[in-house]
Amino acid sequence: QFPLEIWQKKQEKIEKFFGPGISVQLKNTGENCLDLALIAQI
Repeated sequence: QFPLEIWQKKQEKIEKFFGPGISVQLKNTGENCLDLALIAQI
């Protein structure tokens, strides 16, 4: 289990991993739940 704050700290690293033109959107959806979306910039 990782709190939202940990994911937010890793957001830039995740974006770099998936390459240019990809952004990451994080959303807290409840206790112990998180939505992570990879969005292509076209």
